Amino acid sequence: MMRSLHENWTLYFEPYGEFSVSLPASVYTTLLAEKKIPDPYYGLNESAVRELSRESAVFSTNFQLTVEECSREHLELRFGCIDTIASVYLNGKRLGKTDNMFARWDFDLKQAAHPGENCLRVEIASPVEYAEAAQDRYPLWGMEPTMAMRGYQHIRKAHCMFGWDWGPQLPDMGIYRDVTLLAWDGPRLENILVLQEHKKNGRVQLEVQCEFSDGKGYDGELRVSGPDGSCQTDPICGGIGELEIKEPQLWWPNGYGEHPLYTVTADAGEKGSVTEKIGLRTLTVSNREDEWGNEFAFVVNGEKIFSMGADYIPEDNLIPRTNRERTAALIRSCVEANYNTVRIWGGGYYPEDWLYELCDENGLIIWQDFMFACAEYRVTDEFEATLRREFQHNIKRFRNHACLGLFCGNNEMELALLEWGVPKNETLWQDYIYLYERLLPRLVKQYAPQTFYWPASPSKGGGFNDPNSFDSGDVHYWEVWHGSKPFEEYRKYYFRYCSEFGFEAFPDMETLQTIGEKKDMNPFSRVMESHQKCDGGNKKILSYLADYYLYPKDFPTFVYASQLLQADAIKYGVEHFRRFRGRCMGAVYWQINDIWPGPSWASVDYYGRWKALHYAAKRFFAPVLLSAHLDGKQAVLNISNETRTQFWGQVKAGIRTVEGKELYHWEKVCCVAALSSRDVLTESLEMLPEEERYGCYFYCTLKNMEGQTISRDTVLLVKPKHFRFEDPALSFQLEETAGTVWVKVSAKRYARGVRLSAGELPVRFEDNYFDLHARETRKIKVIPTGEKGIDLEALEKNLTLVSVFDIA
Repeated sequence: MMRSLHENWTLYFEPYGEFSVSLPASVYTTLLAEKKIPDPYYGLNESAVRELSRESAVFSTNFQLTVEECSREHLELRFGCIDTIASVYLNGKRLGKTDNMFARWDFDLKQAAHPGENCLRVEIASPVEYAEAAQDRYPLWGMEPTMAMRGYQHIRKAHCMFGWDWGPQLPDMGIYRDVTLLAWDGPRLENILVLQEHKKNGRVQLEVQCEFSDGKGYDGELRVSGPDGSCQTDPICGGIGELEIKEPQLWWPNGYGEHPLYTVTADAGEKGSVTEKIGLRTLTVSNREDEWGNEFAFVVNGEKIFSMGADYIPEDNLIPRTNRERTAALIRSCVEANYNTVRIWGGGYYPEDWLYELCDENGLIIWQDFMFACAEYRVTDEFEATLRREFQHNIKRFRNHACLGLFCGNNEMELALLEWGVPKNETLWQDYIYLYERLLPRLVKQYAPQTFYWPASPSKGGGFNDPNSFDSGDVHYWEVWHGSKPFEEYRKYYFRYCSEFGFEAFPDMETLQTIGEKKDMNPFSRVMESHQKCDGGNKKILSYLADYYLYPKDFPTFVYASQLLQADAIKYGVEHFRRFRGRCMGAVYWQINDIWPGPSWASVDYYGRWKALHYAAKRFFAPVLLSAHLDGKQAVLNISNETRTQFWGQVKAGIRTVEGKELYHWEKVCCVAALSSRDVLTESLEMLPEEERYGCYFYCTLKNMEGQTISRDTVLLVKPKHFRFEDPALSFQLEETAGTVWVKVSAKRYARGVRLSAGELPVRFEDNYFDLHARETRKIKVIPTGEKGIDLEALEKNLTLVSVFDIA
């Protein structure tokens, strides 16, 4: 017997009293809904609301138990997530305590429960008081005070809830995920491990290992349903079931093939059943030695793939606001931008099951960090006990998913201890080695034996051996942005797998207007600087702006220019990395999403609006990409073919004036092998006089043999701030065809970075921030983002166009 206990809860928070809530719920979301506190994301409210986390909170509910339920051999209460330091009571009797929001907590009710009404009480202590007291007792290094609140290292709670360089300091308290009552007799089937053997004859042998509550093995039935509805069955003997799939449909990442899923059910009769969805695939990482060092590449079904994607952070600092629909919209944005990889960063929390399910369905490989980031940790016996509970729970939770690519020990700790000036402490260094290079790899091998483990990001493989090596393993590269190096700096390096690199930008004005008044719409206003969590970030954006663009005429134009900068920066890096496919096998930029509204490295803002970077990602992560590298003396065109079939196409390139006059023109038919990258055209630019370079630009287009445009780009021969732009006289027309709305955008002269905006209307555009040649018209699909269709009259009225010409 199993039933949910989500309804009819009460939150008592002493400063404000008692409130009725349904789970999931938190202190901040409840007080906000009850209008007891202002929106912590608006204006300067964050600091005042933050102090409420110094108080404790009590969640309670009454529920009925039947005589039958109480008579069962086992009666348990299961919490999917309590945030964080709590004591749990039933009918006044203490069941136990929790100290880890990442772990599942099960409590035996037999000695405290009785038939009839029972009172459940969860007392949650202040996470701030707990963390600060622990830091006073044993100081540990971390990202404080510049980014985070004191002591976050001591508590198994999402670090970023204490603040980060892109999010607020709002360490909430609450109960999230399932709260379930379970009553049963005898042993219970808890979960299953599905192992796959892919044979040379193409068949796949499944072995299903059943885990029962008493640790023994029992008989049952194994059922496997295919994506076509077919079903195979086989007996489970002693907790082990085996079954062969003769004509398997393989799971592939996005861009490489389909993502079919099989349903595996282990049925042990009265002992229960467990169902998992799996993809038939092999998925690991190759770290073999080669001519440059040691590669780092995901290998799927025997094929090495080039990772394209970004790093994921929690979608909201107030966790009860998240839901499957919101995550699904974000995953759709990832798929539309041609991602095949998402890295779950280690300073947040382990994602909901639905994120993994959505990545299974959409073919996104997950790089899963364990939840450690930018801090030291003291591994006491008590701390290790709660970590083991956390690790076992989450390894088992994720291990059967098709999308799981690897488990990674931590974010940036190996690098920090070696290179960030962290005070040397031999005990803590030994704790590091024990935790990430002994305990975790053993547990992953025990509970998820077919999943690759990596000790840290970045890392060369552990042992404090040059963890941010450019020749082996994965790298975090921040000289562009934190080091203030120009975008061109990317082209000096040939990383094996770049798992972090980024550049900040402001979100759209429609998002910024949700956090402040008109007077606050200035990058250096108090409100805007309070939402800029990267120290000096707005000044850095302005500094880069001075290097590449003219000074913007107003704040909305500044916001637009900041997004162009962000897109330009990451495009420089990704195109370079893809040109050297084979040597480099991953470009995962920082970051996909925001935890609250404000300037950050995200390409999709807090409300799901795409910045210029996300539109650019759709282009530079295209399965077949044409990219141009101009160094002033020559133009080199490269085709990256990240598909499993050979590509034939026609390249057209040349140099044009703003008015559209063709100065030079080149064409070539070329072939690029599957899963490879090669230079296909090299032309000298030395014939072009210096002065002419300020009024003409290089263009290139790639078409397939059917004449469809696959990839296109324009490249300036000088910096945009020095280019002689002329008014492109942009115009548009709307048309509706078979229920689809299109906007036809035209330019009389060359237009760079054309941005379409519909203001607050719930629409997005299939492409945006694109370039137009003189006398060119492009037809762009309008995509509704709300529940209703597109209001053509409102769109006609609100649609605006700008380009780089309009910056000054």
